[in-house]
Amino acid sequence: MAPKYFLSFAAIALLFGAAPRGETVFWQIEPIVTEGHVERLDLTLQFPGDADGETTLDLPDDWGGERELYRALWDIRADGAEISPGPSPAKLILRHAPSAPVTLRWKAGSGPDQPPAKAVGNDYRLRFAAGHFFVIGYAALPWPEHLSDETPARAEITRPEGLTIVSDLDHVPANAVADLGTLAQSVLMGGNIRVIETGGARLALTGKFDHLDDAYWRDTFTRVARAERKYWKTKDEAFLVTIIAETGKGDALSIGGTGLGDAFSLFASQNIDSATSLSIIAHEMMHTWIPGRIGRLPEENEPIGYWLSEGFTDWATFRTLVRAGLWTPDAFASAFNTSLEAYDLSPNRSATGAEIAAGFWTSSEISRLPYQKGMLIASRLDHRIREETNGRRDLDDVLLAMQKAAKRDPDLMAHDNLIRSLKKIARWDAAAEINALAFEGAPVDLAPDLFKQCGTFTSAERALWERGFDFTATSRANWVVTGVIEGSRAWEAGLRDGMVLTSWSEDSRDRDPSVPKTASVLDGETKREITWLPQGRETRTVRRFELATGLAANEARACERRLKGQ
Repeated sequence: MAPKYFLSFAAIALLFGAAPRGETVFWQIEPIVTEGHVERLDLTLQFPGDADGETTLDLPDDWGGERELYRALWDIRADGAEISPGPSPAKLILRHAPSAPVTLRWKAGSGPDQPPAKAVGNDYRLRFAAGHFFVIGYAALPWPEHLSDETPARAEITRPEGLTIVSDLDHVPANAVADLGTLAQSVLMGGNIRVIETGGARLALTGKFDHLDDAYWRDTFTRVARAERKYWKTKDEAFLVTIIAETGKGDALSIGGTGLGDAFSLFASQNIDSATSLSIIAHEMMHTWIPGRIGRLPEENEPIGYWLSEGFTDWATFRTLVRAGLWTPDAFASAFNTSLEAYDLSPNRSATGAEIAAGFWTSSEISRLPYQKGMLIASRLDHRIREETNGRRDLDDVLLAMQKAAKRDPDLMAHDNLIRSLKKIARWDAAAEINALAFEGAPVDLAPDLFKQCGTFTSAERALWERGFDFTATSRANWVVTGVIEGSRAWEAGLRDGMVLTSWSEDSRDRDPSVPKTASVLDGETKREITWLPQGRETRTVRRFELATGLAANEARACERRLKGQ
């Protein structure tokens, strides 16, 4: 992904035709402060209209699992063009003189059709809370269809006095030009936030956590950043992490986020623990390189490439945490087994790449599969590379080669880059094997001696996890129970479509089908608690990596070297 740039203009009202150095897009962002907090943004986008005199404008719509993002945008006006409705609510038509300069103005947030806060999961929509505001470019920026990601662009953020604002649009010295794609993947946060600077990077936090103070976040972020830059052989670079302590989410522990080039944003429940936050921080920061610097993902059906972008990110994160001393071999084994078990028990583990892409944003059962499958594919490739090179090379060498190749050719696709780099490093044509594993749903087998210096693999029969109803559809139906599977254990216990779910606790990291689950529901006017085992009738063979006990000192060191890739 391209780096992000920022330039502060002295003049707020810059005439489009007078813009220096030929940039074609200029985005102005002005926070509007009311009674001490940011109520909304007033936004302006200057760009050249299409050569045929008609520009189709794509409003923010589907991104990050969110829908109808355009509902947060309102009072849309244009200078130099007439606006007409488009073929869908997410499109507008601008009519103007051929290639004429157009100035689009709009407001974002606090509008008449602003959607309510999201009940579950990460909320990537515009946020304007009493203590802070948070905006991702994808959710706020209309896109003229005739302009590409690479269209030169600039951005300016107006900073009201007394208001703390951070953005990864700040990261480049003045007089640099970015591109339109960079503006779209930017992040902007401000208000009652604390900013911690360390090693050329910044953390912006809002809210308080029960167990983690700002010193913890500083130390963890610094150590992870140092370890990952050492892994990729890169120097300190500007980077932004935004962390929002979520309130009103009950007792459930949750953390998640999204990588945005030279930034990532975390959303965490106030009760988050250090072990969980460490792995998420490391994963999201690793996205700076995977896929950011090893190749592009497909522009359409992007999740078809998530086995590489997410799964390889997990693999490299695991290795880096052990290498930096942030994880013990026990911690590695625990994380590895969590992914391995989830993959083996997944009812969708044979899904093709196309099926994963189709269900990624709508099915919680499918959305984790690319992480698990990709991590195991990476582990398999790492072992095979060692075999092909008699232990001289491994997947680290392939990833570093991919980084060099992508720097030479920014349009190189990550999948193609992986195949080419494997041929270069290991003299191995892995195309057929990777296609079968990643796209055709073939099972990911692992060599029994994958971690022979550390332990062995065992296997056991386990029942499949089966909730018995569609949790995603239920949440979208305002917690009206939806999609109960007739004949399931939930059905046998009495759960039915149309009941109202008032309480349900589920941790996606630990779905144990042997532990009963209880749903509190309203059945008409009657309050009920319904308990059942969340398991189907089918069983699966589940593999597990068992660390050897009682290793001698030299054997323990050999194990650590293997997990570190040394």
